[in-house]
Amino acid sequence: MRLIIFLMSVVLFSGCVNLTQKTVINFDGSGTMTLNYATKTNNLSIGDNVGGFYFSESKIRETYTSENSEIKNLKIENSEKDSLV
Repeated sequence: MRLIIFLMSVVLFSGCVNLTQKTVINFDGSGTMTLNYATKTNNLSIGDNVGGFYFSESKIRETYTSENSEIKNLKIENSEKDSLV
């Protein structure tokens, strides 16, 4: 829950990142979360962190993996407009 609050506050205070999130919680307490975020490629010229969001695979895995969660799919795309995770 704290992660969700952190992510939402980062987005509210950082106009540089576009975020969409889909969370499904099952009756047994398990669930899934799909998180997509994007920024303009030129925002990544000073590093792979924009507004608290990472755009490198190793940092994404480090940030979002815990004893209670795992990343099943991870895809990083670069385009002229945005870099999408």
